[in-house]
Amino acid sequence: MCEFATIAAVASAAAGIVGAVNQAQQGKAQANMYRYQAAVEETNAALREDDRLKAMKRNISTQTAQFGALGTNPLTGSGPLTMAETARNSYYDIFNDNFSSEQERNALQASAANAQRSGNMAAVGTLLKTTASVADRYA
Repeated sequence: MCEFATIAAVASAAAGIVGAVNQAQQGKAQANMYRYQAAVEETNAALREDDRLKAMKRNISTQTAQFGALGTNPLTGSGPLTMAETARNSYYDIFNDNFSSEQERNALQASAANAQRSGNMAAVGTLLKTTASVADRYA
């Protein structure tokens, strides 16, 4: 009976260790997923900024051509004001998008840290519970 108790204690401890390792790995995997999403968000934000800058340049070029086609000087009068407002609006949109993207990345990084900690805490809890259970049962 004593041998059986020892084997059962070892098996119970091994199961607890395996469970703890799995919890830690799940937390790490979840954290990696959040970090990946943050990296994708950063890349997408850079691509959106590039697209908006290109659109702004196209709009200003179109406005310049339209003023020229009307026979007005695109560098005096309301022409520069119109183009300046187009640029201002574009940069404002870029700023807002970059700010929102940064907030999203920060939230994802915080979620990654929390997921990793949660997995580690669950693993420690499982190990403590397993140790206490084995000690109570077979001590």
